Amino acid sequence: MMVASHIACSSLCEHDCLPFSGVVPASTPAPRGAGVVLEAEHACMSRRGVRGAGAKTMTSALSGLVGGGEPTPTEFLALTRAPS
Repeated sequence: MMVASHIACSSLCEHDCLPFSGVVPASTPAPRGAGVVLEAEHACMSRRGVRGAGAKTMTSALSGLVGGGEPTPTEFLALTRAPS
C-alpha cells in the first residue's frame, strides 16, 4: 500500500460555510479502493465554538479494498498516523 501524505487542502465547511484548511494523507490502490484522512482547522471552531486556535478536526473515509477486511483498514490508518 502506498500512502501520500502532507497534501495541503482547503475548502468550505458545509455546515457553517466558513473556510477550513489542513492536510490529507491518501491512498488509492485504484481501481480497487481508496482511503483518505483529513486533519483540518475549521474557522467555525477556531473563531467560535471551542474558540481555540489550532483546534483540529479529523475525518476519514475508506472504500473498496481499503475499507474491506483486515488488515487493510488497520494498515492504512496506522500509516496515516506514522511520524513524518
